[in-house]
Amino acid sequence: MGASSQESRSAIKEESFSRANSWLRFLAPAVAFIGVAVALQVAGGAYHAEFARDPDEPGHVVSGIAVARYMQTALFRPPLPFFRDYYEHYPKVALGNWPPALYVAEGIAIIVVKHQRYALLLLQALCAGLVAWLVFRQTCRLVGNAAAALGGTCLLCTTTMQVNGSMVMAEVPLVLAMFAACLAFARYAETGRARDAFLFAVLMSAAVLTKGTGWALAAIPLAVAAATRNWRMLLRRNLWLAGVIVAALCVPWYYFTLRIASHSFGGKIGLAYTKVAVVEFTREFFTLPGAAIAVAGVAGIIVTVLLGHKLGRTRAYWASLAGLIAGVWLMLVTVPAAINNRYLLSVVPPIFVMAAAAARQLGNWRAPGPRHALRAGVIFGGLALATLVLSLPPRSKQPHGFIPVASTLDMVIGNERTALIVSDAIGEGALISEFAMREPEAKVYLLRGSKLLASQGWNGENYRARVHSGDECWRLLESVPVAFLIMDRRRSVVHRDHFDAVEAMLRDHNGDWTLVKAFPDPQDAAYSIALYRLTSGAQPMRKLPGWILPSLH
Repeated sequence: MGASSQESRSAIKEESFSRANSWLRFLAPAVAFIGVAVALQVAGGAYHAEFARDPDEPGHVVSGIAVARYMQTALFRPPLPFFRDYYEHYPKVALGNWPPALYVAEGIAIIVVKHQRYALLLLQALCAGLVAWLVFRQTCRLVGNAAAALGGTCLLCTTTMQVNGSMVMAEVPLVLAMFAACLAFARYAETGRARDAFLFAVLMSAAVLTKGTGWALAAIPLAVAAATRNWRMLLRRNLWLAGVIVAALCVPWYYFTLRIASHSFGGKIGLAYTKVAVVEFTREFFTLPGAAIAVAGVAGIIVTVLLGHKLGRTRAYWASLAGLIAGVWLMLVTVPAAINNRYLLSVVPPIFVMAAAAARQLGNWRAPGPRHALRAGVIFGGLALATLVLSLPPRSKQPHGFIPVASTLDMVIGNERTALIVSDAIGEGALISEFAMREPEAKVYLLRGSKLLASQGWNGENYRARVHSGDECWRLLESVPVAFLIMDRRRSVVHRDHFDAVEAMLRDHNGDWTLVKAFPDPQDAAYSIALYRLTSGAQPMRKLPGWILPSLH
């Protein structure tokens, strides 16, 4: 009896060890890929530069900080007044122009990690690493673990993934949600299980509530039905239930924010836009993953979807990946947002998997046998290695010089005082996001010169200066009143009419402004950012002019 009991305990221990070992083998690659993503951020200087590589980046940063503050201090209060007030203090809140999922994730990360810069960048690294891990999981059965690991690393090192992985933007979390949703639907198409349909609905909702590009996932069921000629699949009750879940979670947000978000559209739907977009996005399709991987990816689509080679997976699986690629591309060439290669980033993971499929098929060609996996790994590994070499060294994120400006302003400005930033959109966003990280409670008013001193569209179109002389500028600043002025005199800034009016005001009223400090441009010491203080001091801000506040209803 005793021997039997000891054998039973030994078997339980072995089973527990085996289970733990399996989980370790399952998760270890994910940890490694996340580490690579962090290393690329560090090598590119992301932790020592402002969040201003793209004009949209500061808005994503400030919105995440605002959501964190709302969770911590006002969770049971109406959200609209809170975020409107936060915008009045830090006018870079982008909630409404973009859906809330990214900002909720950022808010949670900030609360957990505490340090905003680390929290926001580690969130991006986490998402990028998980994307590479999913690609690894999908390709290792085709080309082997070593080549799949090289492919995942290569994906992280592609130029666009490097650049977006070092920024706080919606693209990398969107790629993760869309690719995971695609794989969930592939599983559903293979099994027909309700739980897989539910998982697809949840992941698609996460993608749609991260960015509107997520709606392109709706093309996947159509692509699978067409490729498998199983149109009856579209009539399944659990698939329609998944659609109801997506509509219930996502449609209300888009309905109530449509007027706000439409301001950021690049133009009108029409043939003129589509002609340009088809050319640009087709070129980027072959550029983003690297030419070798892209060509192999197209070959993979031909092999798996058009010729029907299953390569160990069902045709529905390959059709799901092709449906993601086609859905994103078709959406981008028809919906008139600005043409930018990062919008196409969601097609890169399925292209890598398709490239692995092409390598597997080529490895089997003419000489099928036990060594075909090795040949496939060598082919795919060669493609990935060539792409990896061309993608290095890491793309650096250059500082804009606003970190010391924000630090100095934080030391000298008092609560409820107002500072005006006269710069371009990058400079305004850099200072506001840096200051918000130092003072997330929003007790200071930071005004954007491009909004107070001029009127213009979301993308800088239809520009019109509101002040044309030093006296006009002085009267407007006195009416707010403005206590501090940050003047960006660098060559990189596009000087428009209101810049000249501010310079004239500083000359005409030189006794009213005291230079606190000048900050030389990191790239050229002959140009600088200057911080001025109103010599006589200024009262707390009375009320912002209504025309510089966002319409949130």
